[in-house]
Amino acid sequence: MVDCTSIASMVLDNGKCRSSISGENMSKVKLLISDQNQLVREGIARILAGDKMVVVGQMRSMMEVLDALRVGSHSADLLLADPSIDSEQQFEAMTQIRQEFPDLRIVILTSEFAGSWLDRALIAGASGFLPKDMSGDALRFSLELVLLGEQIFPTVRSVLESEPKRESRPQQQATYQSSSPAPLSRR
Repeated sequence: MVDCTSIASMVLDNGKCRSSISGENMSKVKLLISDQNQLVREGIARILAGDKMVVVGQMRSMMEVLDALRVGSHSADLLLADPSIDSEQQFEAMTQIRQEFPDLRIVILTSEFAGSWLDRALIAGASGFLPKDMSGDALRFSLELVLLGEQIFPTVRSVLESEPKRESRPQQQATYQSSSPAPLSRR
């Protein structure tokens, strides 16, 4: 009997399903989480840890992730990060991570859903850009797609809708004067 009940099982075995009868242990996706808030990191870890993923590290910033990867204290398949503090440094560290560890997939998970951040994430080499305002199931499914090689990014419309409304300049009202007022008609 072949167990291919999820996308992640195919990813973990390079597109091949393992037989559940053989008793072979499937390797889990190794996940790093980077977020400035410990509570958020722990919550994400609890949501994602299970039979398909194992959280191998939790850090406050992508600079800490880069240092940990460089010294070899952590090895991962996937990095889930929120670059909201010192975003410029975070995106620079992300670019370094992509250059030095090209097999590591990086997904931005943030509440800062702005077009400028999306541009930076694309330039830095992210595989996905997701809002924190999503269900745990949707997050798991999105990460499984990223592990298959897909890229998950918001539509242009959703980015535009989330951008802060800019105050427009008051429009000048055209003034029309006629020599005689037009009578109103009843329709």
